[in-house]
Amino acid sequence: MNFLAHCLLGHFPRRDPDTHPDDMEPSAGEREGPAPRMEEPSAGEREGPAPRMEEPSAGEREGPAPRMEEPWRDGLLAGAILGDFVKGPVPETLPPALIAGIRLHRRIDSHSNRLAEMKASFRHFHPSLRRPAPVLLDLVADHCLALDWPRYAGADEATAELPVFAGRVCAALERMAAWTPPSAKRFVRHLVETDLLARYGEAQVIHRAMAHVLARLGFEERIDQLAAVLDGDLPRFQDDFRRYFPLLREFAATEREGLLRGLRGSRSP
Repeated sequence: MNFLAHCLLGHFPRRDPDTHPDDMEPSAGEREGPAPRMEEPSAGEREGPAPRMEEPSAGEREGPAPRMEEPWRDGLLAGAILGDFVKGPVPETLPPALIAGIRLHRRIDSHSNRLAEMKASFRHFHPSLRRPAPVLLDLVADHCLALDWPRYAGADEATAELPVFAGRVCAALERMAAWTPPSAKRFVRHLVETDLLARYGEAQVIHRAMAHVLARLGFEERIDQLAAVLDGDLPRFQDDFRRYFPLLREFAATEREGLLRGLRGSRSP
């Protein structure tokens, strides 16, 4: 999936029953002390080792868990973007919520790559575009999502309007800027400065992105074939999207729940 879909799949409502970090039943140790303040980590903290998320240390289990909504949301939203730029093992020095966001991004990608309902959309591309079709489809899916945003956004005020949600993602990226990998900084700056996510409903934005993908993959001579994708073929892509996106949302919700529960003992989002 591409960036807009990843962000919406990584987003959790302000009160997601049973999985919201603020709503989890606190342990005895958590009830004993106040929640820590969310502060900018020092250089030493960013450079030093962080505990593995799968098994919190004894100190983590004994200390209080934060009751902060925004940092958790920031980590998941930023991870939805940065997951494309963090290669190999996820650095354990990153904030736990950002680690969760990157891992969720990877799990969604892995699942979507195997989803038969998504693969069925490849047939709508011109035969000359079948090889890069998986990457192109991710962009088309974001276009379909943006065009039909109210259907999928839900009642949460943070997602009800695409420009508002896009701004929320940009704010999360800015707050996580200290942990943005060098390979992502140029794109993140472009995304924020151009309000890119809010413009995914514009055909020219998606066409330009697909043309860039073809050029990067060495298929410049096939760019002319893109016109039909967002013209006559778009309704078929939209019909497919309405079938597979709910499946991805169900998968992402389950994975997000597991990741958030795994983070429950962390001192800082």
